[in-house]
Amino acid sequence: MNEENELESKNVDKLASKISNIINNHVYPDGIPGIQNRIHDHFKEIIISSEILLKEVQRIETERQDAFNKKKEKITNTELKFSDDQTIESEEFSNFLTELTYNVVNTMKKFRSLYTVNLSNVLIRSLFLNLFSIFDSFLGDLLREIYKKKPELIEKINQNFSVKDLREFESIDIIINQLINKDIEQILRESYIEQFSIIGNKFNIKLSEFKNWPIFVEISQRRNLIMHTNGRVTSQYLENCKNNKCTLIDDIKINDTLHISKEYLLNSARILQEVTFKLSITLWRKIFPSELNISDKYANNHLFSLLTEEDYILAVELGEFMIKQTKFNSDADKRIILINYCIALKNLNRTDEMNIHLNSVDWSSSILDFKLAVELLKDNKSEFLKYMEKIGTKGEYLDEESYKEWPLFRHIRNNEEFQKKYKQIFNKDLEEEIKQEASDIIATESFQKPNSVA
Repeated sequence: MNEENELESKNVDKLASKISNIINNHVYPDGIPGIQNRIHDHFKEIIISSEILLKEVQRIETERQDAFNKKKEKITNTELKFSDDQTIESEEFSNFLTELTYNVVNTMKKFRSLYTVNLSNVLIRSLFLNLFSIFDSFLGDLLREIYKKKPELIEKINQNFSVKDLREFESIDIIINQLINKDIEQILRESYIEQFSIIGNKFNIKLSEFKNWPIFVEISQRRNLIMHTNGRVTSQYLENCKNNKCTLIDDIKINDTLHISKEYLLNSARILQEVTFKLSITLWRKIFPSELNISDKYANNHLFSLLTEEDYILAVELGEFMIKQTKFNSDADKRIILINYCIALKNLNRTDEMNIHLNSVDWSSSILDFKLAVELLKDNKSEFLKYMEKIGTKGEYLDEESYKEWPLFRHIRNNEEFQKKYKQIFNKDLEEEIKQEASDIIATESFQKPNSVA
């Protein structure tokens, strides 16, 4: 019986491991898409952690404040009581003063060692510095992947090895890996401004010409202040920010102290998400032009994920970046990117900008799927429903799942006319379908006993 249970346990473990590997490979595929997905998730972890941890820290700080106030009130209200005709013995008065002094000193010690420690500030600083630790790791992984996919770039690495060093290497592959590692380590030792300059020169491309470059420079320079000067402003900070046209606090001067607020932390995480995406896509399209189809597909999937997460601000920044690309794998890919970008604009109530972009394209010869999307974005419901009926159960891109999953349809899913049209086409109740799928996701199902050894 024990052997049978052990065998069953092994089979379950194998199945669980297999499922885990499939999911992991889907979420983090090989190459640049996997690197980019991983960095996006790491930054999201910081954002989510900050929300959860700061709430707990605020609770602790409130409790600590209350405890201190109670202690202070007790000391303040302490009295030596005696009647008018009562004489005070010197020893009694001395004991009173001693106890009072002890309580004051003891309370102030606790105040200094506990209350004056700003837990929120410590946490936010730690999370802020961790953002750049994640960024450094991403940059190293990205460069290694580029060298791996294009080995001829290794010939341009300028690194020297002594004869003694070469004798210690067991193979040429180890030497190559050492060359790559040294080159990456040398880049990562430089300032973030210099890193972009070195990488840009290495691949003959401008990497700092995007709208939020000055913001990236400022947060990277503030990172240096937090790390090395406890936030005190230096001449180097001011000079680098000035040279890169950063917007600074009015009247800021040397030795002023800069802090990291929760809002600044969250904005920094978003900026780094933006920078890592733009850097990945720019290098990918430049160095591997034959992979334009994969790059466009990844960009669209990433925009779709951001729309699903309702991160419309980041989706707009990345969508704006993508529609400005000069080359696309196909006109269809370009139009899908544009539509996803416009979905983000609409959700931020930037409808004027959305309409400008939609009207800049001739949709007359487009497939019905695109025409449907444009009419819905423009709130032409009657035209949208007509295209929905024309497309039927399956279009070029749209199918039954699209109506339930694509953020384009988020705001119309509760519309009665839309639900009727959906039921007419698919012979299903949309609301019940969505509820059932949500129930399936939440439900926990146990593993079935395997029939045989895998």
